[in-house]
Amino acid sequence: MRVDQPTYAWLDASLRLVRKISRPEFLREVRTPILLASAGIEAFVDPAAHHRAARLLPDGTLVEFPDSKHEPFLERDPIRNRWLDAIDRFVGERVANRAG
Repeated sequence: MRVDQPTYAWLDASLRLVRKISRPEFLREVRTPILLASAGIEAFVDPAAHHRAARLLPDGTLVEFPDSKHEPFLERDPIRNRWLDAIDRFVGERVANRAG
């Protein structure tokens, strides 16, 4: 897996977003269901931040991938398939809840 260098625009947007989501009240007010993937071999994001966000989000779900690097979409088949299954399950549950 290869990750290219960030652009200045990406870095600027990321730093502004980090400042915003660092406030607990911001995450508590998010009403959109959020599925988070947390990689165990992470070089960019502290996994503790994933746990914190999942705790604060009203409808946040955290899926951990101990053997994954930063981006599970770009991982080996077993990891990527587990991530895709988690997405299918997450969306399916939300659709069933709205229909029922």
